Amino acid sequence: MTGTEKSRQPTGAKPEGEPGVEIVFPPDQRVHIEDTSTFPVRRIGRLEMTFPNKKVYSGTGTLIDDYHVLTAAHNLWGKELGGWATGVSFTPAQNGPNDAPYGIGWAKRLDVPEEYRTLAPPSPLLTPGGVVVDYTQYVYDFGLITLDRAFDGTEIGLFAFDDGALLADPVSIIGYPGDKPTGTMWGETGRIGSLAEEFLFYKIDTYKGQSGSSLLRSRQGAVYSAGVHVAGSETLDTNFAVRLNQDNIDQILAWM
Repeated sequence: MTGTEKSRQPTGAKPEGEPGVEIVFPPDQRVHIEDTSTFPVRRIGRLEMTFPNKKVYSGTGTLIDDYHVLTAAHNLWGKELGGWATGVSFTPAQNGPNDAPYGIGWAKRLDVPEEYRTLAPPSPLLTPGGVVVDYTQYVYDFGLITLDRAFDGTEIGLFAFDDGALLADPVSIIGYPGDKPTGTMWGETGRIGSLAEEFLFYKIDTYKGQSGSSLLRSRQGAVYSAGVHVAGSETLDTNFAVRLNQDNIDQILAWM
């Protein structure tokens, strides 16, 4: 990483199997998380982001300590959206359209890699037809929200798993897909199909609104984020995440 830019500030369904920003591979195997009060799901929350274009979008984020939420960079900044989100709320463990069991936090600072802003890839929030064509443009699609309040609880850590560990055991992707009832949490556990130094690829079902979800993996009794879910690739017919390698983790820690 060469630098960072900072900002400080207070859907309809598609047919199953049709390529989208996040792809559902039929049959849909996502499970509704009905009890959001247990760990680790209570550390996962729904984002609402307002951008300078005056539109509101939704995403998913993960508390990695009491004040910081890991998510996708495109949930925080987009060239076609007018730049930085002007308002971002985070509702951990949301379990319905008006449910906020632990309250709501607001972003007071947003961080994304400078390289993401330089590349300025098409925002997955706006991509026509919901298709991401060139996944390599999203190599820096991760970001961090600093909240205006604390949410106390057990941490979901960051860990740079090696190739063997990532391929050996399943990961879970849990979030707030836009093709399900508003504010409800859904997830699926599956295996990573292939990987690269910067990306993880898998056919775990996701949909718009789950952008920014962590790929959760257990290690020695603790739960860690191994990557940040970004989108689906029409070219590769797979979903993909930015891998949390050591460089990316170092950047995230520098923002905290």
